[in-house]
This record gives sequence, structure tokens and C-alpha cells, in this order.
Amino acid sequence: MNEFLKKILSLDRLSQEQRESMIDLLILTMYSDKHLAFDENQLLQNLSQSFDWDSNEPIDYYIRRRFGEFRQILNDSEAIDQTVQLIAENLSNQSEKALNIMEDMIYADNEKVQKENQFYEKVKKALEQN
Repeated sequence: MNEFLKKILSLDRLSQEQRESMIDLLILTMYSDKHLAFDENQLLQNLSQSFDWDSNEPIDYYIRRRFGEFRQILNDSEAIDQTVQLIAENLSNQSEKALNIMEDMIYADNEKVQKENQFYEKVKKALEQN
């Protein structure tokens, strides 16, 4: 079975709060290099369609809302750190999955830049501390 497909199927065991945190993590990862690539968006769409979404708010609305919210805090490192901490708390028992999916997002556009690497390390550290 395709490795990516295995990752997607394993996400079904996440709670709704963890699914939301995974989406948040991927959106922040997309923004970490200040460049939104088509391939990154496609990966986010593929992952989100695989979720067993259990919310009154449809997943596409959730994603659009979170994009807008995160766009407003992009230059606020304290707000980003707080968001990463909350994500890490929600995904503490899913850290390996989170990091693997995050790596898929980073390499979706076939390159890993320094800002993405720094963000990855920040998330990894936060996950390790929870």
C-alpha cells in the first residue's frame, strides 16, 4: 500500500480536536515559507477529504476560516508560538503522525527552505515537550 495512503488512513483514529489541530498544523506549515504552492494546497485538500469530519462547520469552511486567521498572525511570532503550543498539546500522542504529515507538506512543492526547516524544528520541540 502506498505510504501516503497509509498515513491518510491512520488519520481516521484522530479525535475531532486532533483533526482540527492537524489541519492547523498543515496550514501553518504552508505559510512558514511565505509561499503557498498549488501542490501544498492539493495535499491539504487530499488529506482533509480523507478525514471523518465530525463538526457542524464543514471542513472547507473550517480551512478557509483558519487560513484567514493565520494570515493575520503571520508576523506575530508570539501568536504563532502559542498556536504551535496548542497544536502540540492536542497532538501530543500523535507526534510521529504529525511530523510525518508535516514533512509531506514541506516537500509537496519539491523543496525545503530554511524557514520551513525552522518551523519544523519548532513544532518538533513543542511536541517533544508535551
